[in-house]
Amino acid sequence: MFKNYLVTAFRSLMRQKMFALINIAGLAIGLAASLLILLFVRYELSYESWLSDADQVYRVSTMWKGPGGEVGAQAEWVPGPLRQAMIEHIPEVDEVVRVRRVQAIFKRGDVLFNETVSGADSNFFEVFNLEFIMGESSRVLLTPNTIAISEQIATKYFGGENPIGQTILVDNEDVLEVVGVFKDLPENTELNFDIIRLFAPSDPFILQVLEEWNSQILQIYFTLKDGAHLSALNANFDNFLISVIPDDTPETPVTDNYSLIALSIADAHLYGSTGSDFMPGSGIKTVITFSMVALLVVAVAIFNFVNSSTAYAELRAKEVAMRKVLGAGCTQLMWQFLSESALLCLFAFIVALMLVEMAMPGFRIFLDKPIQSNYFTDPLLFAGLLMVFPLVVLGSGYYPAIYLSKFRPARTLMSNQSAGGNKAGLRNILVLMQFSVSIGLAIVATIIHMQFDFATNRDLGFEKENKIILRDVGSDVTKPRIEAFERELERLPGVRGMVRSFYAIGDNNNMGHGISADWIEGGTFARTAPVDFGYFDLYQVPIIAGRSFDRNRGNDSFNPPEGSPDDQILPASVVINRAALPRLEIASAEEAIGKTFILDMGNGSGQAAMTIIGVVEDFREKNIRQSVQPTTYFIQPRWFFNATISLEPGSLPGVMEEIQQVWLTHFPDVPLRYQMLDEKMQGMYASEKRRSGLLYAFAMLAIAISAMGLYGLASFTAVRRTKEVGIRKVFGASSLRITGMMIQQFSRPVLLANLVAWPVAWYFMQDWLTGFSYRIEIEPSIFLGIGFGALALS
Repeated sequence: MFKNYLVTAFRSLMRQKMFALINIAGLAIGLAASLLILLFVRYELSYESWLSDADQVYRVSTMWKGPGGEVGAQAEWVPGPLRQAMIEHIPEVDEVVRVRRVQAIFKRGDVLFNETVSGADSNFFEVFNLEFIMGESSRVLLTPNTIAISEQIATKYFGGENPIGQTILVDNEDVLEVVGVFKDLPENTELNFDIIRLFAPSDPFILQVLEEWNSQILQIYFTLKDGAHLSALNANFDNFLISVIPDDTPETPVTDNYSLIALSIADAHLYGSTGSDFMPGSGIKTVITFSMVALLVVAVAIFNFVNSSTAYAELRAKEVAMRKVLGAGCTQLMWQFLSESALLCLFAFIVALMLVEMAMPGFRIFLDKPIQSNYFTDPLLFAGLLMVFPLVVLGSGYYPAIYLSKFRPARTLMSNQSAGGNKAGLRNILVLMQFSVSIGLAIVATIIHMQFDFATNRDLGFEKENKIILRDVGSDVTKPRIEAFERELERLPGVRGMVRSFYAIGDNNNMGHGISADWIEGGTFARTAPVDFGYFDLYQVPIIAGRSFDRNRGNDSFNPPEGSPDDQILPASVVINRAALPRLEIASAEEAIGKTFILDMGNGSGQAAMTIIGVVEDFREKNIRQSVQPTTYFIQPRWFFNATISLEPGSLPGVMEEIQQVWLTHFPDVPLRYQMLDEKMQGMYASEKRRSGLLYAFAMLAIAISAMGLYGLASFTAVRRTKEVGIRKVFGASSLRITGMMIQQFSRPVLLANLVAWPVAWYFMQDWLTGFSYRIEIEPSIFLGIGFGALALS
């Protein structure tokens, strides 16, 4: 009997080729799109799955607060003394390890590279159980002159040689012995440990900030004892901080300026909104959004299937009636039509898998992720496919099977038409649902695309064109010769000038210091950004009150001797941004000029009596999701680690070769690391723009599937109404009028779909845009344009 069902199904499909083609194509495209989305979602959910106990290792994050107590930014940087405080005061904590990622110059023979080195406490491998393939983890962090490296780094420096016992010169100063090689960490991780060593004793800055509550430049990971709960720890984190931070720390109470929160590293990629270079994070909202899109696209394809199946059922009315007359029951007929649906779905699945494989290379490149279509090796994916197939068969075939099996033989044979009742209303509802989903997705995708286009092209408050960011200009190797490099550089044709700074624009790192003043009760806290003379001129940031820094004024530069006592107060000048005014409780920019506050510098720099000499307009140095932070700018040459070179328009690429040559002349042992600022700013939104492009593509596919189904439905209806059209023509109706009648019939559900989709899309996008400090306005033209486009297509 089953063989008979399949043979009958195959013959039926061959008789109705257009019906079969539309159903298979629509379902295949919908399934292929959904499978691609689910592969992306599966990849996002797989972060840290390589680490067996990832759900038992936790990371501490800082939540910075704005003037009103709102969370303005979040980062994984925390104070160094927090480790000892957690060990001493939180009994539930088992192991706590600090990690500080720094750039270092690695040299072996003639091979010279910049590498990211993870300095850590000696118990690092008690928290992270990395798999070693050479050497032993127990030897790695015994002394500061040993390191463990990944397989990739081992191959890079030693080729096929055994790296154990070999040495590498670091920063032209430290000779480190390789005592362990561990397996490469996979792409789906945010830990990025390629080189691990004990905190370097030769770096006094690092060692000092390990004990500074004011310096948040490292990460802390920890494990809990059996029976301890993370939720209880998080609930008491604020009180714990207040109790352990010394009373003379200016930002006390900490909860006024920032608080801490811990989360499992298994959840960090999805739930850890850090805004850090090291922790990009896609977010659980992205996963949920794309999962919903996958379901909606499949739903559109199923609606399409059901619609065309019920429409074409009328052509099989006599067949069903004759089968019933000859003794076939409803159950047998249902199995027959479900078999036909299963056969169609099988063809659609095969075509969908072929489409996925064809699209995978471009899909990986587009998302810049090594996503694999490993359906048969990934148990979760394989189980998902096994579940999806019967669900799609039932979803697309169950109602048509019931509809067909309930035709009444006598009435059908007498009237020469189906006896299933008039289903035009149902078909209109399905068309309405299809286009509601498609139009809604298109509106959402368009608004997301416009927002990121706005983010990358709007006025950020500074000039970002023709700027080169140089790294590593503040290392022990480059610092003594950097001024000579700058003088020679500025003589090059095409170079306007160079300034140095602590941050580079676009970096997401944060450094803050406590502020005390006689008019601020209890003190406050603000972001600090050491910059060079001429910084605001080079970036064309407007001064709204006062003046900028002047080389001819001695107090404009704050450069105390290293190791200055913490209670030493030296005079200095400071420029603040507009956002700092409410934080400092100052009413206006003009009123700020001349006011003096104490900035606790820490790190062996004592304290500074900062006199405000100028106020600059806010400019957006970071992602536009974050509001502009209250910032103090001052001259501190010891903290200049980055530089910006401003070029004449059109001087690239020729001048870049000359810059490289000048660098090589002054720093032959330091690789040049640079980046074009405009490209860097574009890159801040690259992954989100890719995801918005993906969403837009799938929205267009949903519309295409809907249009495909509508075309099949319209062509079928036109054929079925041939006699009606003939009669109308006999009575004088013109072709134009008949065409208008047909268009009106199929336009009505699309018009209604707009009315359904518009408010839903507006609600969700209004909520999504609130996550941006700077955002577009949702214009009615977006809804009208997409609605008109869908109507024209229909």
